[in-house]
Amino acid sequence: MVIPLGYPEPILAMIEKIKISNKTVEGLAPDARDRVVWDDFLTGFGVRIRPTGAMVYLLQYRAGSGRNAPLRRMKIASVGTVTAHDARTIAKKALGAIANGADPAAQRTAEREALSFSELVQIFLKEHVEAKRAPGTAAYYRDILVRVAVPELGTRKADKITHNDLLKFHLKLRDRPVLANRILAVVASMYSFAARSALVPEGFNPTRRIERLPRGRA
Repeated sequence: MVIPLGYPEPILAMIEKIKISNKTVEGLAPDARDRVVWDDFLTGFGVRIRPTGAMVYLLQYRAGSGRNAPLRRMKIASVGTVTAHDARTIAKKALGAIANGADPAAQRTAEREALSFSELVQIFLKEHVEAKRAPGTAAYYRDILVRVAVPELGTRKADKITHNDLLKFHLKLRDRPVLANRILAVVASMYSFAARSALVPEGFNPTRRIERLPRGRA
């Protein structure tokens, strides 16, 4: 019998174990406490049942080798949004990556904590533009970033925005090529600042190799 990770011997007998399938998950009922039912086949694969009745598939694993490696829990998906079979397949793939040194739960946490484009704009304006540019220039940078760029890209993670994302945004402003080119230049400067400040990976700048539009009216 496979035992989930991280439990001392005295409480092993209290652990609920089933062969997780659509049928067995449908038969799970909530009670007054939050609990996890573990799979009887795949190590660390389980279903968390909330007192409200909400259930999620999860994976528990150790991030590293040895008993002292930190224990992680990663949500796979809510029950009902994927099948038990698909959740098991995702868990198996994650375990394969973990065996090669990956830490998917920590990666997800880092992605949640990564700066959004809007947050990066505010840091850039405060720590770079307003400190090093003339007031008029700083006001102009703020206007075009906050008024034009943030509504388009603001909620995206700054380090996940791609060359193609910015190319589409640039071309969307083709009827105002001067503005489009100025925004592109300002965003390029912002990403150079972000890379120097370790706010995005070193060398990351999605504006590279985007050609300026022919000049026209602003």
